[in-house]
Amino acid sequence: MPSYMSPGVYVEEVPSGSAPIAGVGTSTAGFIGVVPDDASMPSLPDGSQYRIAPAGEPQLVTNFGEFTRKFGEVANDVTTNSVLGHAVRGFFLNGGTRCWVTRVTALIAGESNDPIDDALTALEAI
Repeated sequence: MPSYMSPGVYVEEVPSGSAPIAGVGTSTAGFIGVVPDDASMPSLPDGSQYRIAPAGEPQLVTNFGEFTRKFGEVANDVTTNSVLGHAVRGFFLNGGTRCWVTRVTALIAGESNDPIDDALTALEAI
């Protein structure tokens, strides 16, 4: 219904043909890193160890404890999962709440980066 603002002037709102763009969360990060198959995994209460997450499959991680249960303890050297582990730890320390982590088993200088391409494709599907 038009509203009368001034004599001879009518204002009528007409519904738009397009819907507004719905907002989505922007706080979810994606990480790809090297975690070897023989990474040091934490122990379960029964003495057995957690199983490492499969290579090439994105895993939802909501805290750093969950990261260590899926990808192993963070080592102090750069030959294991320390780079990925420190990146994910920093993400959570800076207020991050959820991330997707995909592991690859190894990268060899000069070789094809197919594991990275496969991991990117897997993350892209999310």
